[in-house]
Amino acid sequence: MNSEMSKNASLWGLTPPVLRFVDDPSNSSSTYNAFSYGSGKIYYGYALFYDAKSKSSDNIVNAMILAHEYGHQLQFKNNLPSVKEKTARSMELEADGFAGFYLRKPSGFNKTDFSQIAKAYEFAASIGDNNTSSPSHHGTAPQRRTAVRLGFLLGEFNLSVKDFDSQFFHYYSNVLGGTDPSVTPNSASASAFKINPDIESKIQAHMEELKKITNGEISVEEFKNLN
Repeated sequence: MNSEMSKNASLWGLTPPVLRFVDDPSNSSSTYNAFSYGSGKIYYGYALFYDAKSKSSDNIVNAMILAHEYGHQLQFKNNLPSVKEKTARSMELEADGFAGFYLRKPSGFNKTDFSQIAKAYEFAASIGDNNTSSPSHHGTAPQRRTAVRLGFLLGEFNLSVKDFDSQFFHYYSNVLGGTDPSVTPNSASASAFKINPDIESKIQAHMEELKKITNGEISVEEFKNLN
């Protein structure tokens, strides 16, 4: 896991944060979580680690979870996400996007075929929630699938942290929930955004697919076989 942390940081040209594992023998279920803090630390529960590790031989589920938590570190360092909502949804879905990006990059987990990350996105979907008014809302299961997929597609391109944020939220409203009156975009970021023709062509070619994922119109099996 420390090597995965180092690869996450290296991908963005940064120093790895502190990673600490948490154990509670008297109540193992209490460690079924991971937390990222603005102080530059990530705490990872052993119960979560061992369950995620059991899902695949290459440990990709833990790699995705760690990349998600590292995504929060990127947000803390860069005052992101540029889109704020009344709940934590935009922050959490962007972290899912950062994870999808990392899984795709050759210097990350290097999975160029989307079907190779099936175990990871299945896990992301399994921990989605429908408590859309809760302050800690992470996004619904279909939205979390879509965020990982969008990040994976963006992983074909070399982007800075802020460029990733700009690209992710350029497509956010259309793909991950439509017009939401609780969304407050960063006007400076929005006005500075410039469409990258290559990225635009790539994402628009997948736009209907992304909308169908969000709306639950693509089955799990169809999702697994996306290119």
